[in-house]
Parts: sequence; structure tokens; C-alpha cells
Amino acid sequence: MVAAYVVPIRNRDERQRRPPPSHASPLPWAFDGQAAPRTPRWGTAFRTAGRSRRPVAAPAWGLQPCRPCERCRVHPAAFGNAGSPSKFLAHATNTLFGGNAVRLANHLGVASTEVYNWRSGRVNPSLPRLVLIAYCCGCSVADVVLGNSVMLRKVFRSRGHNLLVTRQRRGAAATHETLLAELDWVFESGSALNLCQAARLLDVSESYLRKLAPDVAEKLVQRGRETRRRKKIQREEARFEDFWRSFQQLRLEDIYPAEDKVKARMYQRTGTKLGYLEGTRFHKKALVLAGDFASMAPPSLRTTDRD
Repeated sequence: MVAAYVVPIRNRDERQRRPPPSHASPLPWAFDGQAAPRTPRWGTAFRTAGRSRRPVAAPAWGLQPCRPCERCRVHPAAFGNAGSPSKFLAHATNTLFGGNAVRLANHLGVASTEVYNWRSGRVNPSLPRLVLIAYCCGCSVADVVLGNSVMLRKVFRSRGHNLLVTRQRRGAAATHETLLAELDWVFESGSALNLCQAARLLDVSESYLRKLAPDVAEKLVQRGRETRRRKKIQREEARFEDFWRSFQQLRLEDIYPAEDKVKARMYQRTGTKLGYLEGTRFHKKALVLAGDFASMAPPSLRTTDRD
């Protein structure tokens, strides 16, 4: 009886360091330092002994099924030239569907416009869509993300099984009177600053709230606009405060606070860059607050009265 073990290997260095077990028949790529044609699935190792085949727990360090996706998310610059989903979709379309993107969309169960946007690179698939593409094309999510040209096979979803489950809103199941009472309480208590927050608290859509109580929904929209306006004014005041401090520092150092110098000092202090219009407006406001223009100007620019 021959027992064959498939051991997941983390990297090439460990593949070279780990010796083959004496009782097993190692695969040719597992310990000779060469890349594997197909990496074993992380988290499960299969042991074959005669006719029995049962899963065996893998080492603890192997339980990381989304490591490639996490690396792509944390270090996007390192994978900038390593491929893209659009490259993989072009490969899948040509390999499995004869270059017909509509057939690929029908196989995935999505709109053809989504596939066209993915292939053109204008839109990147979300994580649920990446999982759907990898499942239906018989490959891994890492192959889709990196744009690898691997062997593919059609995998059909079972009837009635939806990989992308639509979220069901529980608030819509409540009665109108209950929702109206809860909406009035949310509005009066100030728990929601805008219509979007109110819809999330009640677990309904914004359009449903507009139809249910249009007057309260309009008040929530106005409240959201006022909240955004106040926050914008607060951010602008905070930036001007930094600009004014840089302006005063240059005056204390006996340096004429020109606009470019103040903006450079502000960027050096806080790391904040100002646009042209905003910088000009802040500089005029600072000059008005300073008051004495003649005392701030350098000696070469000061004018003297002639007798």
C-alpha cells in the first residue's frame, strides 16, 4: 500500500529546506525548488492510502485562503505591472467562449455591460464578483486579480443557488404606522443627520422613505445639506488657522509673508497644500487682519514721501 501526501508549502525557501518524509512518496515539484503547476488548496491536505481518501488538517500557518488578495490590497504598487482582471477576462473570453463577451456574461449571470466595463479597465470587479468569476472559470481568485493565463474550465452554478445573495431589508416588512412613528422619533431626537442615516437606522431604502413620508424626508435632506455646509466651513476655518500661524511666523522672523512663502511654510508645518484660489483668498484675509501693510513690506518695496 502506497501513501501519498500533498503538503502545502509556504515559499520556495521552505520548499528547499523541508526534507521529504521517509514513509511518503513526494511529488517531484514539492522539494526540488521548482514551481508547482498547481498549488494545493490552503487549509486542507488530502491523504490517499489505498482506496480511502479523507481530509487531514493542514498546519496552522496554512489557513490563509485570501493571502494573495490581502497582499494586492496592502501593496498595490508591487502588483502594478503583474496583470489585471481585464487581462484575465480577455483570456477567459477567448479560451472558454470563443471571444464572445456576451456568452461570458450569461455564464456568470451578470449584465453584459459589467463584463465590457471590466474588460476595458474602466471598472474593477468587487470582491464578490471576483469570487464569482474565479468559481465559474475554475481557477483561484489570485489568478483573476493578477491576470494569469492559466488553464480554465466551465463551472456551472447549481439551479437555485445564488453566490451573490441579495440583502433583504427587514424594515420594509414593518407596518406603515410603525415606520412613521420610528421615523418621527429619529427626526425629533436628532439620531440621523441626513436621509441616508435615517434609512440605515430603519433598515429601509431612501426611495422607500421618500414615498412613505415625503415631508420628513425633505427635512432630513435639508438637515444633511446644512450639516455638510457647517463641516465645510469648519474645515476651511481650520486650514486658515494653519495659514495664519505660518503667516505670523514669517513676520516674527522678519520675512515678508508673500503668498508662496506662507503656503510653503504651511506645507512644511502641517503637510497641507492649498489651491490657487483658496491660497489667494486666505492671503488677502491675512493681510486685512494684519492691518499695517507698509510695516510688513520689505525695505526695497517701501515708499517714502518726497519733501
